Amino acid sequence: MTIKQQISFLKQQLENPDMPMSDKVDIIEYFQKYNDAIFNNYNWDSFVRDTQKLTDKQRKNNGE
Repeated sequence: MTIKQQISFLKQQLENPDMPMSDKVDIIEYFQKYNDAIFNNYNWDSFVRDTQKLTDKQRKNNGE
């Protein structure tokens, strides 16, 4: 999955009524962290790594 696809997937997970609230909080915290980072000097490698890690976790939780 590309970064764009991963972010779209995570957004979809937020809208999933079956998603546990703890997973939604993880996703919201991720978006908040990197939204704030965009306005500062952020580490692209960390962004890519964290995006992949969270996407993999959500896909695993969904049985994909």
